Amino acid sequence: MIAETKNEQTKEKLYFLDHIMDQMIRMEEIMK
Repeated sequence: MIAETKNEQTKEKLYFLDHIMDQMIRMEEIMK
């Protein structure tokens, strides 16, 4: 149960980071 919760949190963090990276790449594309 505890391990599952940790795994869910990790997934959310990874998704969040992925989203930020995506936004940064888009901003760079706009700046070009």
